[in-house]
Amino acid sequence: MFAGDFRDNHAPGQRVLSDPKRDAYHQLKMKKGAKTLLNVQTVAAGIRALSKGHLQTRTRGVGGQQGGVVVMGPGDVMHYLYRSEVAGDHPDPSEALQAIPAIG
Repeated sequence: MFAGDFRDNHAPGQRVLSDPKRDAYHQLKMKKGAKTLLNVQTVAAGIRALSKGHLQTRTRGVGGQQGGVVVMGPGDVMHYLYRSEVAGDHPDPSEALQAIPAIG
């Protein structure tokens, strides 16, 4: 159970949602496919991660599916959306965090 493992290791005591059919990925038009894995940006991101001591072990789910960051608020209002273009593409955390006060 991936969601349970994630919760136990990274968000103990928190509610973690899972989308095994990837409906949210499709609705949000998240990127997927070989081009998101095999490119210069992904190699650079991998080297950067390794240099910081991070090592990917096992891939779970769909390997070519890229994610992103979504900040949702009450009433299903989307305050922030970032779609990762390639593996290893992440937004500046401060951008996503700035969207959070808009919720409360």
